[in-house]
Amino acid sequence: MKKQYHGFLLVDKPVGLISRRALNKALRVYGKKGGIEGILDPFASGLLILGFGMGTRFFSVFHELPKTYSGTILFGSETDTLDPQGKEILHSDLPSGDVELWVKATEKFQGSVQQIPPAYSNVKVGGVRSRELAFQGTPIEPPARSVFFHHFEITNKQSDRADFIATVSAGTYLRSLARDFARELHSAGHLIALRRLSIGNWTTEQAFPLNPDIDFSGSVSYFLPIDKMLSYPEILLSPEEALALRQGRVLPTLETASVAKLYTQDATEKKFLGLGMAENNILKSVRLLPEYAEDE
Repeated sequence: MKKQYHGFLLVDKPVGLISRRALNKALRVYGKKGGIEGILDPFASGLLILGFGMGTRFFSVFHELPKTYSGTILFGSETDTLDPQGKEILHSDLPSGDVELWVKATEKFQGSVQQIPPAYSNVKVGGVRSRELAFQGTPIEPPARSVFFHHFEITNKQSDRADFIATVSAGTYLRSLARDFARELHSAGHLIALRRLSIGNWTTEQAFPLNPDIDFSGSVSYFLPIDKMLSYPEILLSPEEALALRQGRVLPTLETASVAKLYTQDATEKKFLGLGMAENNILKSVRLLPEYAEDE
């Protein structure tokens, strides 16, 4: 029986590769159960978090982390998908080089921003994914929602395009950014290149450099156990305390950490139990791992 790994693999996805294909190939190495946090479109490259086994239970920890991207906006043309894979639906003049106009446009994408997701997206409209409606020929503009730009900067500009770097909240669409930034410049635009550089403190520099052949040979040295991916303080419990939490009880504590990684120590090893919450002198479980064998 093939071993089931429990943990995470950071992958640097190349342009042209479908994220799901990368996961399917990885499952041949890491077991039958796995998932992806932060799917990237085929035209994009950069950081993916692949989770395996019990690691998939902790995806929500990474979902809310800020993500940093670099990208390129092409002006003068808007496509239905807002990326190079779509068909042109709007043609316009190129933006002027007026410095004040560019400064004001850039300032629009700082802090909290109301953003309309692309029609070709997974946002649900009336219980149906907007992407599905668009493919059926009835695209509907999803409602605007609040997203957050921690940082947005134009790093290089030419007459017909601009390179940028942006750190954004979960749920932000960089394709919508390309459309909206171009409109602020009184032009049309779409995203022609995108690279995810980081998710929280995890970066492409720490990731396995996946090649277009989707060869995972040598990737095991990049594999991270569940607890190594979680940036929380540690709390060590006795076997009796660990059992109490597993039974749904709470424990008195002097710890002041809010979310913490829980461990227990027996005669042979220190074992990761999961996550707990310490507040008001009480420790309770948040997400505990079930007892499992490494090959399950």
